[in-house]
Amino acid sequence: MLTTRGSFLAAWGEVDITVTVARRAGAAMFGGAGLFLQRVSGEGTVLVHAAGDLDDRRLAAGESLTVSTGHLAAFGATVDYDIRYVGGFRKVLFGGEGLFMTRLTGPGRVLLQTLKRRNEVATKQSGTA
Repeated sequence: MLTTRGSFLAAWGEVDITVTVARRAGAAMFGGAGLFLQRVSGEGTVLVHAAGDLDDRRLAAGESLTVSTGHLAAFGATVDYDIRYVGGFRKVLFGGEGLFMTRLTGPGRVLLQTLKRRNEVATKQSGTA
C-alpha cells in the first residue's frame, strides 16, 4: 500500500515502511499526493489518516476511477496513479476542481477521503475570563 503525504499515522506488526518517489512527475506535482509516498508492506495493522470518511474501493484490472485531487489517501502498489487534464475554461473557473483530476487504474485497492485536507494552521483565540 502507498500512502499519500500526511496519510500514514502508525503501524505495528511485521510492517516495513519505506519511502518511494511517485512514478510520474506530473502526478506528483499536480495529483495531490506529493512527490514522495510512503510504501507500507508486510503483515500487521496500519493506521491511515483521512479527512472525513474513508471510501474503500477495489478496482478490477483495467477499471479506472477519476477523482478530485486531494481526495486520495492511499492506494495499492498495483494501482496506476496519474493525472488527467480536465480542460475547458468554464470547467476550470466554475467547476471548482482546478486544472487536473487524479486518475486511478486497477487492479487494486484505493482509499479515498471524502474531504480534502487543508494545510492551514489553526489560530488560537485568546480571551479574558
